[in-house]
Amino acid sequence: MKSNVFRIILLMLLTMALFLSRGYDAERCDTRSVSEGSDTSVLQLANSHEPERQSASGQNASIIKIDTAIIVSPGLNTENGKLSYTDENGRTADALGLDVSFYNNNIDWTAVIESGIDFVIIRLGGRGWGSGLRYHDTKTQQYLRGARDAGLQIGAYYYSTARNQKEAREEASDALAILDGFRLDLPVYIDMEYSGEYPEGRADLISPVQRSEIADAFISQIENAGYQGGVYSAQSIYKYDFDFPAVSCFPIWLASYTNNNQLPDFSGKYDIWQFTDAGKIGGIDGPVDLNVSYTN
Repeated sequence: MKSNVFRIILLMLLTMALFLSRGYDAERCDTRSVSEGSDTSVLQLANSHEPERQSASGQNASIIKIDTAIIVSPGLNTENGKLSYTDENGRTADALGLDVSFYNNNIDWTAVIESGIDFVIIRLGGRGWGSGLRYHDTKTQQYLRGARDAGLQIGAYYYSTARNQKEAREEASDALAILDGFRLDLPVYIDMEYSGEYPEGRADLISPVQRSEIADAFISQIENAGYQGGVYSAQSIYKYDFDFPAVSCFPIWLASYTNNNQLPDFSGKYDIWQFTDAGKIGGIDGPVDLNVSYTN
């Protein structure tokens, strides 16, 4: 009987130790207010309707004139040569942005800003989802200089396939080395997605808690270097493959391609919404990811 009691006590102590070792994230986010977690120049979106990555509805919408009034239809609109985005509720976004990598080739940044773009988030590099090898984006330095000269607000992201916190810190070190002190206006985001051949990717099947631990480790190192860190992912991953409360205090960049310009069906706080991967912008040949933010 004494032996059994001893085993029970030992099991309870081990369980408590495991619970406390996972307290990194909840405690960290519990000590931050939402306003601290979303203190970016591009501010927080309100939340509403329709879900997921269905058809990318980045089509240009028209301005319809009725008598002397001008009614702006939902979606992307052009007025006086400038793009803006209006949601299903008739609200116009406060900022319109894009995110780019070497796939977007050479960019005419003057034409981009003249199109009405306010901010850009530039890929720094990443880790292969199959090989696990880390790489630098060959266009990063060119993009950083061009966007700065054009007067755009600038953020950055690093494509992660880290499987543990050690690998996440390696990726953060890469991101910081690439930036080399370059001043940013927006966060450095850890980009956490499924691979192109799910579930074959090296990080596709990590648990929600592991995913949140990895994000926390990456952001901690970014913050220690004086930058703000954030998380990018798809709506479905945030919902089902993240311990979302553990990262909700950080700036959240949400990918959700909805129908008919409806807002994402996502109850959590998010700061930037990537609403299409098929945008058309002056200064860029081919499709480009487009993003919006609202202050309320």
